[in-house]
Amino acid sequence: MHTFLKLNKRKLRYAFTFCAVSFSSLALLVLSIGWFATGNSPKLSLVAAILLFTIILFPAFAIFVGYLAWFIRRASRNKAFSKSPFSELGKIGFTTSLKEEHSKLHFTEEVQEGKINGFTIRCDLPEGNANSIEFEVLHVFRKPDKIEFERVENLLTHYNGYFKAENIAISYKLKKTKALSLENVENDLQQFTAMLKQIFS
Repeated sequence: MHTFLKLNKRKLRYAFTFCAVSFSSLALLVLSIGWFATGNSPKLSLVAAILLFTIILFPAFAIFVGYLAWFIRRASRNKAFSKSPFSELGKIGFTTSLKEEHSKLHFTEEVQEGKINGFTIRCDLPEGNANSIEFEVLHVFRKPDKIEFERVENLLTHYNGYFKAENIAISYKLKKTKALSLENVENDLQQFTAMLKQIFS
């Protein structure tokens, strides 16, 4: 909880305010529609109870659910980073970095980032998948032409990679990393980024 609050203290204020305004506005809209449709004004006690839930309880519950999702993902990430060779990424230049630091829609998370062949590479768990670990090459390319696209597709097939918006990522299944060394990972990243650089140069 300490790490979560340290990383997301300012975002919590925004999230709580956003949820409170959204929920209460929706509730008041529904009450207003009911009032105009039936001609009967809602009881003051009912309005007060609804506002209590929408301004305080619902936002608090929503933030708690968001925290649980953040905590579970962090625990899965830490477990993945504790396994060799990913526990040794610091030896090839990776350091702790913040993901979604400037986003108001997502909580900030700690991941690993490094630079290889001029590319920034982020190491994290794929979204919704705690059984793999991915290396995402950030801001890789302009829109590729047909020939470039085919070359990248062939490259991704070879490295078990995939497109992610403007980025490209390769992944390793955690259950199949017993024979994987840090040198293997570094060589894969060196070769993969070198090929990308060649394609988009």
